[in-house]
Amino acid sequence: MTTDKKFKKDLTNLKWWENANKKTEELSRWISLYEAVNIIADKAEDLGKDFSKIQINPLKVREYIESTVDIYHKKLLNQLYGINVVYNDNQEYNDNQEYNDNQEYNDNIF
Repeated sequence: MTTDKKFKKDLTNLKWWENANKKTEELSRWISLYEAVNIIADKAEDLGKDFSKIQINPLKVREYIESTVDIYHKKLLNQLYGINVVYNDNQEYNDNQEYNDNQEYNDNIF
């Protein structure tokens, strides 16, 4: 393969990755927001309050989204594109690390 053809192939792969990453990142943010709203609605229902009368703490909602968006992003990359991205605690790629699907999050967002 000539250098020019290899470059074009690498560029095509890079564009494909950027497109896949962008789409899944945006979708993962929407899913995280959806989950946050569902948690608030469930808590309101448990407390017997009307959802429209609940005071929502936007910072807590943002914290929840930021804490879950990466997990949804990884799941979407895996499910939609077959890409398995796993990082260790130092945010370094680790091939041998198992994906933990049972992480619990603080649902105290209002």
